[in-house]
Amino acid sequence: MWGHSNKNAHGFKIYEKIKQKTKIQANHPDHVNTMISQIQANCNDINWASWGAFTGSSATGTVTDADGSLVNVTMTSNFTFGASSGIYNFSKFNGYPSPIPNAQVPQTTWSKGAGGTTTMCFSKTVTNPVLLIASLGNSAGLSSKLDFSLPYVVLYDGGGMVYNSSTSLTGTEGYAIIMFPGDFTCVTINSTTEEYYTNITWGLRPPPFPINIQENTTACGDVTLTASGGASYLWDGGDSPNSATNTFHQSGTYIVTVINAAGCTTSASKAITVTPANIPPPVISGNASNCGSVTLTASGGVSYMWDGGDTPNSATNTFRQSGTYTVTATTASGCTATASKVVTVNSPPVPVISGSTSGCGTVTLTASGGVSYSWDGGDSPNYAVNTFSSSGIYNVTVTDANNCTATAMATVTVSRGVSPSVNIMASPSNTICPGTQVNFTANAVNGGTSPVLEWYKNNVAVASGPIYSATDLVNNDVIKCGLTSNAACVAPLTISSNAIAMTVNEIPTISIDQNAVVNGSDPVRLSPVINGDIKTYLWTPATGLSNAAIPNPLAAPSYTTTYKLTVISTAGCEAEASVTVKVLKNDIIIPNTFTPNDDGINDTWNITYLSDYQDATIDIYNRWGQHLFHSIGYIKPWDGTYNGKRLQVGTYYYVIDLKYNNYKRRSGWVAILR
Repeated sequence: MWGHSNKNAHGFKIYEKIKQKTKIQANHPDHVNTMISQIQANCNDINWASWGAFTGSSATGTVTDADGSLVNVTMTSNFTFGASSGIYNFSKFNGYPSPIPNAQVPQTTWSKGAGGTTTMCFSKTVTNPVLLIASLGNSAGLSSKLDFSLPYVVLYDGGGMVYNSSTSLTGTEGYAIIMFPGDFTCVTINSTTEEYYTNITWGLRPPPFPINIQENTTACGDVTLTASGGASYLWDGGDSPNSATNTFHQSGTYIVTVINAAGCTTSASKAITVTPANIPPPVISGNASNCGSVTLTASGGVSYMWDGGDTPNSATNTFRQSGTYTVTATTASGCTATASKVVTVNSPPVPVISGSTSGCGTVTLTASGGVSYSWDGGDSPNYAVNTFSSSGIYNVTVTDANNCTATAMATVTVSRGVSPSVNIMASPSNTICPGTQVNFTANAVNGGTSPVLEWYKNNVAVASGPIYSATDLVNNDVIKCGLTSNAACVAPLTISSNAIAMTVNEIPTISIDQNAVVNGSDPVRLSPVINGDIKTYLWTPATGLSNAAIPNPLAAPSYTTTYKLTVISTAGCEAEASVTVKVLKNDIIIPNTFTPNDDGINDTWNITYLSDYQDATIDIYNRWGQHLFHSIGYIKPWDGTYNGKRLQVGTYYYVIDLKYNNYKRRSGWVAILR
């Protein structure tokens, strides 16, 4: 029968949270169950186990995991399992908003004294195992208490239950569904109270929405957890149990119950370890008194923070001023401790090197700032003043009256006497055809960092810079380049390059008749007039020519063709000219219809080959003899108009005289269609 629930226990806080969110003011669990029924069913779905065998102290079954895989369920106990064909008093669970199968379930027996123990194990690690309990204790006042190996939350209260703690409950004819939030393989139940039998069955509740618990900070003496994935949060402990972020001061497993925006509720757990705050102070090692700087090293932690020095975030730190310095060491668990050290820093000397670092032959430098000096080279390395005969990097060590030392460096450049030179080259060569671009390039030696290059054509300045380009060169032009060097120790400062004399060959000339005409059967000879020493001839296209590689081939093309002659002289210079061979055939093709309707197809009276006859006359008449069209040559075909207006559909008559080679006149009719 129904009992009174202790709503201050952790497991029942889920229902308190739902009632606060929906403003249900009630003290009876039925009101809570009514609220849960309003939430979508898949929020509360549980995959229940299907039980197969009950053999002595063992019961086995299977359950479907969230990924669809089948998981084996095994219960073992120190008593003999019984079986019920259905859940006792099944109607007690009618208020749960998701279906529960009323199928065969185990019977468990609790007893006084040694008590009863049941361990339930899954064949793999699962998330959120669920336990249904029916008829724990009896309605006559006999109560039974169960203790669990894991903390639980209450998903459904069917009455008759007192939730003693997150790992214990007592039933007096009690009915409930509880969940163990987290990922587990086994759960153990113990009881030392007498009970005739209790129906239990197991299931898995796939998380209806993801909950993430982030261990944001691990500090000495406390751990901070932050939950996310919902709209409201309720922890079972900590400093801020009603917030997503909560701080805990004791090690343990903590449960957070989360409600999302849709009103769906689920829980998750997190095991934490809180490190004690008392740790030994860090150890500081190293010589605390030195010249120029003192380097100390702290140990005893994993990270460090000094209150000064060059590298305050490192274990090893260098200090350049006297004083007392403190380091804070942090251990792997987040605990901190401090230690201090008195540092004495003697100021080092400040060496100065004076004198010009570059010269011709030798360089002399002077060091200052100490009482003794030591160079790593030169003619007098143990003196402040030292002379160097070779280029290089030289260091001087300066020692002051406190025996503190410092080092300075100088880069010495000793230059030798050098002579400049400049050589020029022509590309593609110094023998060219007129108009060819020639690029002259200067290669300077010992020109310095900013050499000045001047170009001369026939001793007249024409350009400056490393490259001179010209396209107007003529035969016998002479090109030179002058170099003015700014290199150190160079002599002379100005010098002239080698001279390049240019040979510019003449371009051949071609003169050719542009009015060659054939009648389609008799060839015509092409006779260009060519001046120059020609190496090769090439006519293109070769179609219709007797020989495309001679200067005067016979041409007999089948249609009007433009031929191009390309000649190349023995010096490699090239010239071109073209001639058009017009083919006039006595076989013009006259169509008898056309459709001038502006559709882009057959809009004009096109007569094949007629446009080749420049002197031909074309006349068109209507049936009454009215003269409608006249043209000399047929460059623009007739478009079926007269005085700019379209003629009517009908038959018209033409007379065509080619005016060539006594070809006969053509006459006939043509129809305009639309």
